[in-house]
Amino acid sequence: MNPRERFHRIMRFKEVDRLPIFEVESYEEETLQRWRGEGLPIGVDIRDYLGLDEYEYVPVDFFWIPRFVPQTLEEDKKYKVVITDLGIKAKISKERPTLVYSYLEHPVKSRDDWEEMKSRLDPSDTRRFSKYWGDELLEYYKTVDHPIGLLIHPFFFRLGQFLMGTQRFLISFFRDPDMVHDMFSFYANFVIRLVGGWIDKTKIDFVSIAEDLAYKHGTHISPRIYQEFWLPYEKKVIKFLRDHGINIIILWSSGNIKPLMPLFLEAGFNCFMPLENAAGINALDLRNEYGKKVLLIGNIAKEALIKGKKAIKKEVLSKIPLIEEGGYMPTVDDMMPPEVSFQNYVYYINLLKKLKINQ
Repeated sequence: MNPRERFHRIMRFKEVDRLPIFEVESYEEETLQRWRGEGLPIGVDIRDYLGLDEYEYVPVDFFWIPRFVPQTLEEDKKYKVVITDLGIKAKISKERPTLVYSYLEHPVKSRDDWEEMKSRLDPSDTRRFSKYWGDELLEYYKTVDHPIGLLIHPFFFRLGQFLMGTQRFLISFFRDPDMVHDMFSFYANFVIRLVGGWIDKTKIDFVSIAEDLAYKHGTHISPRIYQEFWLPYEKKVIKFLRDHGINIIILWSSGNIKPLMPLFLEAGFNCFMPLENAAGINALDLRNEYGKKVLLIGNIAKEALIKGKKAIKKEVLSKIPLIEEGGYMPTVDDMMPPEVSFQNYVYYINLLKKLKINQ
């Protein structure tokens, strides 16, 4: 059984020869630096080194092109104020460059700014694709033995965050709802046009839609706002994907997504990750409530990996009922922080490899 077959079988609640072992969240660079000092060979990919199952995303760029020119505006011993390639003015930590201390300004402050931004969202721009793009690559995706995914990032909430900043974006639902509808409608059509020219020429196993619609204590928006602004445009995109044979549609959102779960299902999502423990998400509870209508990925608490072997074992074994039932793959529920030791992570991966599945 190859990784592609194994992925589809477990997502259909069918028997598999062993548990697929993936990571969906990335590793912080500071984490990898620590691990290189604790046994990870320099220049070796952590996934290859530990024998994780392979998956691959189609190299398509959904952001604005051309990007903005990155600039450093000012700096001191601890921080830099920069303009990022997304046009965001931000204060970043020199100690942990991947950590943004604060966002200071965003590129869209008015309707005129949004109208100008549309020119950077041209689905026909060939720069959206890798240098390997062509029929040979699309044919390759049909034949490989590992899952092929399409990551749509940003999607509506992250689009608004990146362009306007969270506060201005959320206020716009009340002060300028027509502009938000125009943003979502335009972007939905952009996604469909960008994907539509080639999707039938290859094989896509799943689509991940990156939203981050929630935080620790709840969702950023109410069900009413989601129903009015998200649902019509998400349904359009997801219907397009399903009409083209893609049956696993993943919502990639951290935080407490539970208040919006019924609407996510109505929109057409059927898989959810990374299921953040710190936000009160329990994969077993979701399965008990929604049954086999939901596929689940994640829910292994990063806090357990920080604590050590005893906590790791307890966390992994708590997921045995889901692992045995299927429709679930355990992965860590957040980016791997530098507080996790290499020894703990190796123990966690080896523990997953030893699990027996009795479906």
